[in-house]
Amino acid sequence: MKRLLLAAAALGFAGTIGTANAAPVGPPDISITVDMWNLANTVPGGHNNSLDAVQQALPTARGAIVTAGGTHFGAVAYAQPINYNLNPGGDVASSINQFFAADVGGSGLPPSSCTAACATLTGSAPGFASVTLFEFTFSTPGESFTVQHDDGVSLFNALDTTFATNLLPGVSGPTNSALSGPVNLAAGTYDLFYITANGTPEVLQTGTVVPAPLVGHGLLVLLAVGGVLFGGKFLESLKTRHSHAA
Repeated sequence: MKRLLLAAAALGFAGTIGTANAAPVGPPDISITVDMWNLANTVPGGHNNSLDAVQQALPTARGAIVTAGGTHFGAVAYAQPINYNLNPGGDVASSINQFFAADVGGSGLPPSSCTAACATLTGSAPGFASVTLFEFTFSTPGESFTVQHDDGVSLFNALDTTFATNLLPGVSGPTNSALSGPVNLAAGTYDLFYITANGTPEVLQTGTVVPAPLVGHGLLVLLAVGGVLFGGKFLESLKTRHSHAA
């Protein structure tokens, strides 16, 4: 019985190993269009906190940003991997141009709606002083969708024109690095909202999580299980010897 309990504990620990190291793998989804709303160093008092509507990666943030004095740049064609990793180290301000330049495997160029003046705008800054909402539209033949993000995200089927059903609920606010999903997507087109807020890092990486292979995390799992079981057997052996000696 004790060995069964030890085995269960070992498997539980092994499960945490797999979960902790889960991450999206390629290929990332490819955007069709991108739309942007930005408040650059103009976030009014009362809006510069993580719970405010302008700081949420939700469709409602579009109007909230414009109402607060922000700029809408308009949707344009933009076929690039949704695979951004801007992490210069530390919590610092970053420009819209820096975010697009961090497109891993993409062109690194901003969309055509973002002219030279737009590209230099502050996209995110500490203290929630600047914020940018992105809406990436992409199509898929069907997939198990996962996203690594810093900050918030939300996901909607493009046919859901009223944005009634968020397929990634509860993760729209500014956050530290988080892995959300997987969510099974049927073939179709989807709108992925993403917010950059409160300074770097700014990470948005899509893909599909797969189980860890045997060599690597899988090997760690086997070692964890074997180590716990061997340790339990060794302790039982010592107790038996001690009782015979007494």
